[in-house]
Amino acid sequence: MKEKIIQKAQYLFVAFGFKTVTMDDIANELAISKKTIYNFFENKTELVDATVNNLHKQLVAGISNIRENSVDPIKEFFEVKDLVMEHLHDQKNHSVFQLEKFYPEIYAKVKNKHLDFMIKSFGEVLTNGIEFGLFRKNIDVDFISRVYFNSISGLMNPEIYPSKIYTLDSCLESYREYFLRSIVTEKGLKKLDLILKND
Repeated sequence: MKEKIIQKAQYLFVAFGFKTVTMDDIANELAISKKTIYNFFENKTELVDATVNNLHKQLVAGISNIRENSVDPIKEFFEVKDLVMEHLHDQKNHSVFQLEKFYPEIYAKVKNKHLDFMIKSFGEVLTNGIEFGLFRKNIDVDFISRVYFNSISGLMNPEIYPSKIYTLDSCLESYREYFLRSIVTEKGLKKLDLILKND
């Protein structure tokens, strides 16, 4: 039951917002009493913490799987974007922004864990791309990895990208293309254009 509560809460929090969704909403969706939830979680903050850590684990597992099976560093950026959208939906209710605003300690903790993982992961992708002749040799891998992570995080801020104008999906697609065009070689550009043409 605890796992079912985490999974349902995670879906609702991500889809509708960490502040917006109540314990009553979660109980109603599961057709259980709120008391049942409190048998496993002392309060909403504890449940938020569990769901956020579960989401982090899912993203790490998914990205690690992409990394292990990938033979094309450029395609990895497309596969990771699809994975992110699968887990975060379209952020119309700005759930990540709500998490940062209303649960800052939980947000900071998981962001730091995710940053460490993503810097390592993107660093490997960029290094492979350089070795394959797809990315420029003179890029600073660590710096570029941090720029990419910071930019992706920023795309989820509704104060900068209001949902009436931008969707997370369109923002991720646009930024991914701009980012890749800034680091690819001529060989990488041909591959990128081919992927975009067939995407």
